[in-house]
Amino acid sequence: MNAVDRPLSVDGTRMPVRTRVLSSPPSGRVASPSARRGIAVECDGEMSISRRSCLTVFAVLTTLLAVGPARGQVDLVAAADTVLAQLDAFRRDDYDTAYGFASEAIHRLFDRQRFERMVQGGYPEIARSRSARVARARAMGDGRAVLVVKIQGTSGHRIEAVYELVWEDGRWKIDGVVARPDGDVV
Repeated sequence: MNAVDRPLSVDGTRMPVRTRVLSSPPSGRVASPSARRGIAVECDGEMSISRRSCLTVFAVLTTLLAVGPARGQVDLVAAADTVLAQLDAFRRDDYDTAYGFASEAIHRLFDRQRFERMVQGGYPEIARSRSARVARARAMGDGRAVLVVKIQGTSGHRIEAVYELVWEDGRWKIDGVVARPDGDVV
């Protein structure tokens, strides 16, 4: 658990505020979105102007965390997590989970069984990767992102896979991938 103490000024009133980033979400029922995301804000002092200001700051932070990134902001880490989670599912032969990371457009093109055959036949290094790392990521706007992923298959072959992701139903989904041989070390 990391903790940072810093004075906070709201309307000219300085007060001690302690922000904690939790290594794991708290157990049991959690009321605030910020606590569900592993962030806690503690205010010291009695119920005074400082305490009320701290509560106001807490309410604002909770609201911002509840609505997520502002329009135009893209969480490329979450996009990368989606690709890496799908690769992990492929490694476990869990094509049901892997199919869940695919966009609605991919679902319209392939049912679950055809999706598995397409990945195994057309993308053997992706179907059976030994290692993968995101080399580049770029937000394209309109809820789209492109990631370049360096992948080494269990066969030893290396590819560079360019993934296009789309924001659907509140999370990143994989909308397509183009792969080519890659000479770089993974």
